Amino acid sequence: MSLKRTEDEILSGQGLTGIVRSSKRETVFFQPAFQETEKRIAVDATGFSPKTYHSWRRNESRREYLKLHAAVGILYKAIPSMEGTTGTVGDTTQLGSLLENLDDIESVSGDTGYLSHRNCELIEAKGATPYLKPRRHSPEQPIGPPAWKRMIHSYRRNRPGWMKHYHRRSMAETAFSAIKRTLRHRLTSTRRDHQKHELMTKVIAYNITVLIKSRQRGV
Repeated sequence: MSLKRTEDEILSGQGLTGIVRSSKRETVFFQPAFQETEKRIAVDATGFSPKTYHSWRRNESRREYLKLHAAVGILYKAIPSMEGTTGTVGDTTQLGSLLENLDDIESVSGDTGYLSHRNCELIEAKGATPYLKPRRHSPEQPIGPPAWKRMIHSYRRNRPGWMKHYHRRSMAETAFSAIKRTLRHRLTSTRRDHQKHELMTKVIAYNITVLIKSRQRGV
């Protein structure tokens, strides 16, 4: 049975979730049954290795990794969209594709890896508020598009309240930890395209687990 057929039967046949592939990129969008309740999104990335022992924090080894870029719902920590790239691809370039098929969201939180004028504009274009951590030495008078200026002014006007929204990005790290703890950080496939399928399957399995737990709680 093909992997694609297996995915469709798991996702559509059981009515648990749906899947849409972007026509332009390799981004995969999942549509959880409780998507309407996930209004706040955290974005982050982490690495999965085909080797048993590797350190993601060592830059020289990142070329060996497959990097999972993901949007994570803050409320239930489901993953509505993901993309797999080589380990050296920067986070800031992936935000647009992660948000492409996500609608009716209120906020997007991310670390300085996602900080850019363009990403602030992309988030506001989705009708959401950006909470992308400014760098320590950001100028007092921000220069850039209106979306960027609004975010910086909001940060400086009420830093404690702003940081409360920003720190919700830790929910992405919680989701990554759960995937690696239950489904392991290692990829068993040797071909890169098969590794991407394997990574996507890990995320599918994780989303199904999150959905089952939410239904048990009456969501």
